[in-house]
Amino acid sequence: MRSLFKVIVRGLTYGYFEGVSGLAGSVEVIEDRDGSSPLAPRKSPGLASFDNVTLRQGMTTNTELWDWWQETYNAVRGTGSPPAENFRRDVLILQLDRAGNTVGSWKLLRAWVAHISTEDWDASASEHQVLSAELAHEGIERVAVPSVV
Repeated sequence: MRSLFKVIVRGLTYGYFEGVSGLAGSVEVIEDRDGSSPLAPRKSPGLASFDNVTLRQGMTTNTELWDWWQETYNAVRGTGSPPAENFRRDVLILQLDRAGNTVGSWKLLRAWVAHISTEDWDASASEHQVLSAELAHEGIERVAVPSVV
């Protein structure tokens, strides 16, 4: 099944993407030994971490991701408009089937554009230019498929 991914930020569709990767998280394992179990350590959850999510799409005239990256960059260098944390946004990623029906959805918490790029430009190539944006975030949730988006 070939999928397409719709990305929604602050209620606006930022585009349709042919690839999404990095929807992953992990929790650190902390091993501790107490006096009652000298042979095997007790394992407890530690800090959670989340992979950056990469979005890939053919180049379009939509500049939402570039604009968001610019807001992040401006906040880092201190030239952004207040509040400085305004570049962090929740992101909804919808997986669509061939008929356009939503079959899966994920929410990234407090995400921001950490890296944005295009492939090398080659005027003689017949391939479509691809945009890649990497989103850093502070959490991921698998959410119920929204009924209306």
